Amino acid sequence: MMPPPDGAAPRPPARQPALRFGAFVLDAAQARLTRDGQPLALRPKALELLAVLADRPGELVTKDELLDAVWGRRFITEGVVKSTVAELRVVLGDDPKAPQWIETVPRRGYRFAGHVEADAPLPAAAPPGAPVRGNAPDAFATLVGREADLAALASLLAASRLLTLAGPSGIGKTSLALAFAASVRGAWPDGVWCVELAPLAAETTTVAGLFAVFAQALRLDAAIAGEAALGRALQPLQLLIVVDNAEHVLAPLAAVLAPLLVQAPLLRVVVTSQEPLRMAGEQVYRLAPLALPPSAADGDPESLLASAAVQLFVERVAARQPGFRLAPQQQAAVAAICRALDGLPLALELAAARVQLLGVQGIAKMLLGDEEEGAGDAGTRLRLLTQGARDAVPRQRTLRDALAWSHDLLDAPQRRVFRRLGVFRGGFTLALAQAVVGEADLDLGMGLDLDDWAVMEAVQALVEKSLLVAVPHLDPAVPLRFMMLESLRSFALERLAEAGETAAVRWRHLQAVLGHWRRADARSVSDPALTWLALHRPEVDNLRAALRWALADDAALARAAAVATPAPSSPMVADAALALVVAAGSVWHRAGLANEGREACERVRARAAVTGDGGLRGGFDLTLAALGCYANAYPPAEALAAAQAAALAFEAGGDRVRAYFATYLAYQMNIRVRSLEGRAASLARLEALDEPGWGEMLTRYLRHARAYEDRLSGRAEAYLAFCRDERARCARLGAVAEGWSAAHGLMLAEHDQGNVAAALLTGREVLAEIRAAGRLGQHGALLALWATMLAQSGAPAEARVALAEALPALRSAGTPWMLQVALAWLAASEAREEDAARLAGWHEAGRRERRVGEAGSTIAGALHALHALLHERLGAAASKRLQAGGAGLDDGAAERLAFGTEPSPAFTKAGRRKA
Repeated sequence: MMPPPDGAAPRPPARQPALRFGAFVLDAAQARLTRDGQPLALRPKALELLAVLADRPGELVTKDELLDAVWGRRFITEGVVKSTVAELRVVLGDDPKAPQWIETVPRRGYRFAGHVEADAPLPAAAPPGAPVRGNAPDAFATLVGREADLAALASLLAASRLLTLAGPSGIGKTSLALAFAASVRGAWPDGVWCVELAPLAAETTTVAGLFAVFAQALRLDAAIAGEAALGRALQPLQLLIVVDNAEHVLAPLAAVLAPLLVQAPLLRVVVTSQEPLRMAGEQVYRLAPLALPPSAADGDPESLLASAAVQLFVERVAARQPGFRLAPQQQAAVAAICRALDGLPLALELAAARVQLLGVQGIAKMLLGDEEEGAGDAGTRLRLLTQGARDAVPRQRTLRDALAWSHDLLDAPQRRVFRRLGVFRGGFTLALAQAVVGEADLDLGMGLDLDDWAVMEAVQALVEKSLLVAVPHLDPAVPLRFMMLESLRSFALERLAEAGETAAVRWRHLQAVLGHWRRADARSVSDPALTWLALHRPEVDNLRAALRWALADDAALARAAAVATPAPSSPMVADAALALVVAAGSVWHRAGLANEGREACERVRARAAVTGDGGLRGGFDLTLAALGCYANAYPPAEALAAAQAAALAFEAGGDRVRAYFATYLAYQMNIRVRSLEGRAASLARLEALDEPGWGEMLTRYLRHARAYEDRLSGRAEAYLAFCRDERARCARLGAVAEGWSAAHGLMLAEHDQGNVAAALLTGREVLAEIRAAGRLGQHGALLALWATMLAQSGAPAEARVALAEALPALRSAGTPWMLQVALAWLAASEAREEDAARLAGWHEAGRRERRVGEAGSTIAGALHALHALLHERLGAAASKRLQAGGAGLDDGAAERLAFGTEPSPAFTKAGRRKA
């Protein structure tokens, strides 16, 4: 073979036979590559390189050999070989991580991996004049729950020529974009065209290479694969281009699209990417996860199946198990799976693939255990979700691979911030992120380069890259919050462990969360409750995570503290969990978490008994007292003792405000235990602690105590006037929940005066406000008072409605017993006196067993009136016998009896129900 003339690149033999591999035919003699008979645009050098590789299938072809054969070594670097191979992979649809055609042999060269047939006949070319109207595929899989998104894309594209569909990996951007392309194909005279960028390597993709990719995808001649020529070719055309998977080549893509959009005025472009292009005129549409089922829908098949996440999961399970239907006993598990996976479509599909082996209950158990950090393994879901479709691109076959693709696009500081943010549960504010993930005093050997500004920049970048979601609050006073999907959290925690940073970052998280709740606690008695909750309720999940970690492993806590800077004292480490419970003392009862707060108190009770920190000991007693007073979580006598101890501790420590609040709780508990002497002592101490300079929100405790003394002393008119004034004062101060408490007092005052209709009207008004705010469970006493008044007033129909609403709310708060007298009165008001007597006996037995304090005077009066009515209508002996029989009812049977849905039981002479 003669050497080529000087300056000319060597070419394959002129009469080299055509080669077939898969749907492709390479005719080197005619410098043509076709797929299914359609010519593909390739630069001459790319064709020559492909010919060299395909002529030696299965053999290693070194980089030197390729440089010699294709370029003749004329001032060419190995980077040109890499970029040309990348161009070939785009045209062939080849994935470098799972190659079908061109395999990279690291540091050596390339190998053609496909089967090649020589002397294959060339397929007939497409008939001339037959226009090709795009390459957008028909939708294959059913698109679930994206109808509104399809409509939004159509609307936005009508107003903008460049639309970026953004979202995290696995959210379904490609599926939605392709479905949209298929749905609008007929509206574009010159076609809808898809350009796939996933096979491109970020480090070798150039602007010129991307112009060639566009020309090839649009089936244009290779000669016009340049900016000016391609712009001229598209100028008269009305077409839509869908550019898929662009996040790793954003800069060169922007450089390609900018001139094309100028030169081709009828062109519209939809881009799918984890991050916007940040181009002028770009419209960004962030794709959200699929809609989740509401928690109340677990037992309601219709509501459950209205959730798009549930629909997709069930559909994908049924695709593998024909005939699959969601059984009643599976509903709660499927709802839990969808919530645990945040409605992420890829994760739901991968979970559905495991149902045949594990069942829905098994998957739910694994995922929920995954969320219980300290008890489970945060990486469980990443090992579980690995059974992707074989025809999916490799990075979409497992959840870990999908997330790794996103992670690999981050720079080093962004990766550090991302993995450390994994310790947050339920989101975080920027201030908390800066406190936890920065490196100002974190000695991890990484350099002190993550200051507050660097953390802010990294958080913004993670939002742009769809790895975080910014969630604004309707109240401008509440800081912007950032959320991370749970699957991303699991991946971040896995990377945190690999970096050896888990213990140090978790200790910082604990300290940051503790600092937040201490600042919250300092304002808890002086700020309006709902205002306070709006600011601090979002941090409850972080409180739980920090508390769970602090309680789980003393050794891990000590190791984490050992690497902290500055090093904490041993008592600080030992008291960490106690400090968290105490700092969050007000949120337990205000947020309807009384049962959780009691459990937390019991977990740290032993430490509270031995701590050398008097403030912590007093804070523990104050927390316990507040739970007893406001949520009935502790018996009145125990809550009273705790309040008194807390008052003494805070006075000794010079904390006048907390001593004042603890004394008010002692006053309230003295009322419940009916201690006249204790009540008087508490009131006197409240007056001594009160200071003139305190604001109206803080001094309300003394105002309430003085006014309630008027009620207890029979000065009903004074108490009524106070309640009216206090309700108006709360409205003026914007203290909504405190206004509801004043309305509660107003109901009592009106009832004391015999104005039952006025009391019921006030209750109806305030409960409408509480209901709208979703806080019925936190106002169980008011709800119970309202229902009791209704039932006793002879309005059984309305009382039934009120009780049907009240029972679930108070059951979730752990206080359904507050409604027992109302349930008995419901039966009596419907002339079911025997049932009413049994229910009265059930109430008395329950009160003895629960050892709760006496009912308030109004409900106690209602119970006394009920006994009188039953004695009158049934006779004392029969009433007593029926009450003794009712003591054997369980709560569920009693509730059914009250509503008349369970037949009245037969009783023996001893009063016990017959078997």
